[in-house]
Amino acid sequence: MVEAVYDIVPTCDGWAFVHEGYHSGCYPSHALAADAARNHSLKARGRIRAFVLRRQDLTGRMLETAPHQHAWASLSQANT
Repeated sequence: MVEAVYDIVPTCDGWAFVHEGYHSGCYPSHALAADAARNHSLKARGRIRAFVLRRQDLTGRMLETAPHQHAWASLSQANT
């Protein structure tokens, strides 16, 4: 299964997501950066089957967060 890995990383002004070398703009909260990563992944949905969201811990390691894909799928189905 093809996975799309999105890393949520701190910046000097807030949070950003990184995906395959692409660095997003800065967002004022972790939640907004995660939502932007989700929206970015939806645009590439034809190529991607699994959405993986990771966050950086205090030591610099990337840790996978809880699987938000299912929660977001429920929200998008409710909104249609």
